[in-house]
Amino acid sequence: MNQARALHEATQLALKGRKVLVLCPGLGCGRELSDTLIESVAHVSLLYTEPKRCTHEPNGPGWAVRFRDQGEVFFTFGFSKEDRYFEYLLELRSVDEIRKENRDKGLYLDNIPLEWNPATSLIRELVHVPSRYERIQAKLGPLWDTSR
Repeated sequence: MNQARALHEATQLALKGRKVLVLCPGLGCGRELSDTLIESVAHVSLLYTEPKRCTHEPNGPGWAVRFRDQGEVFFTFGFSKEDRYFEYLLELRSVDEIRKENRDKGLYLDNIPLEWNPATSLIRELVHVPSRYERIQAKLGPLWDTSR
């Protein structure tokens, strides 16, 4: 269930044109999750129907799922704080890590889903993008100056 919720959150952000980085326990897990995400989304929303293996520096290799409205979900196992491409971060913890933690607590569970942390915003500074009206006004400003 946790894996499904993480994929749902990543998909909703990507459908809105956001760039989402999903930290996975490994590249194999990232491939599986990217396949699952593609299967769960209408193909009309996607740029392509198979995940692409690619590298986003400085994060390293991973699996990308790109949407038509500029959204993207990238599954990888590393994250660099210098990254300026992605807007949101989702973290998945490996089943072995969760199982070890449960054993340390004295719990013995057979079916353990991947745990996840809700998306964290990576937007560091608000950037004002001028509207079309503001851009035209800035260009025509000197022409409209009647004080001369």
